[in-house]
Amino acid sequence: FNDVMGCRLPTGEADTLGGYIYSQLGHIPNAGESVQKDNLLLTVEEVSAQRIQTVRAQWLSPDAREEEGK
Repeated sequence: FNDVMGCRLPTGEADTLGGYIYSQLGHIPNAGESVQKDNLLLTVEEVSAQRIQTVRAQWLSPDAREEEGK
């Protein structure tokens, strides 16, 4: 994912994007839950049999990040 998207998500113990999201949330997510790292927003779109099936990755503009912090 890091190579394709040109980002630097920490790899740590997670081997997959789903594993990274799970480690950040600390639970099996429901559809619609999100994780943000810097200006990258990862939103879980589909979960099946306790596995993340589909994730939407969205780059946020720097202005959007500043607005969220207010």
